[in-house]
Amino acid sequence: MTDNTIGRLNDCFSRDIKKGFEKQCITTLIDGYKLMKEAGEFSLSWEEETLTANLIKYMKRSSFSSKWKLDITPECPIYTQQIYDGIRKPKEAPVIDVRIMNWSRSDKLEYFIEAKNLAENDWIKADGSKVNASHLRARYIDTGIDNFINERYPYGCLAGYVLEGCVDSIVNAISKLLTGKGRNRPQEVLTRNTPVNNHPDCYRSEHQTGNGKGIFLNHIFFKF
Repeated sequence: MTDNTIGRLNDCFSRDIKKGFEKQCITTLIDGYKLMKEAGEFSLSWEEETLTANLIKYMKRSSFSSKWKLDITPECPIYTQQIYDGIRKPKEAPVIDVRIMNWSRSDKLEYFIEAKNLAENDWIKADGSKVNASHLRARYIDTGIDNFINERYPYGCLAGYVLEGCVDSIVNAISKLLTGKGRNRPQEVLTRNTPVNNHPDCYRSEHQTGNGKGIFLNHIFFKF
């Protein structure tokens, strides 16, 4: 067996481990959502951070979390080499909503989740504040999808909190923004993916980073 063959086998093995860990993380994410919905401990007027804090609470209570020995932490800063070198300040680091880590292997595995509130239509919260649905969808792309594309965020997925309207309509509206005149990237459309943990609202999209590397992003939508 040649060195090149061994290298390819090692790469395939590493990819399989990475994908397996990703499925564990998404399964636990969805289970946390199911437990949270069952408990009814949420408000449609909550900001993303409050919804995420409660979602993490229930993810930690999930049997999958203990089964797979997952460490789940909120608001994780992403430090770059420029920060380590003192060129940029740590407070300038991007912060992602959730980090999931597994210490059961000799090599540490990490997976990251960015969460965004979403709506199909404009609506008014119980406190009287107005929600602009178009702004939320644009923000889902600008500070969600694009942060993974430009590698400001590491390996992970997006969680969409649907507080008003229909998941399918919101997905179609996001896809139109991704593939419209402003971007003109038809391959970026969100397509329905295989359900995970019996959750139907799983999607994925295909993108290309600035250095030409192709990536797939998972999108998990939660109807509240």
